[in-house]
Amino acid sequence: MQPFSDEQTIVLDNAVRRITDILAIDEFLVAQILGFDDDARIAYLNGQTSIDGSNKIMVGAALQIIELYTLLETMLNDDESVRKWLNADNVALASRPIELITTPEGLNDLLTYARTTVHG
Repeated sequence: MQPFSDEQTIVLDNAVRRITDILAIDEFLVAQILGFDDDARIAYLNGQTSIDGSNKIMVGAALQIIELYTLLETMLNDDESVRKWLNADNVALASRPIELITTPEGLNDLLTYARTTVHG
């Protein structure tokens, strides 16, 4: 993956922030998922820094958040249903989905579940 341009990074960052807001996901959690260290998380939360378009791990996590949102919207049809689903116990996942997205492995598991549910 080539580094994102400044313009692409701005679009990516804005999309992740919008999804975070729509789904009422804690911004500190999103900063953690994106891989910001403790000091950078505070700067991210305050809007003083954004996603690093040259950081493949950070860009990958951001793209996964966007894909997850898209899949969940397809599955559940509206933002309120997605918010409820993320915070409810899920027998198939043996957890609340929001708890899974705190680690790269959990986010991957959640994406696999959503992809399978949407695409069969």
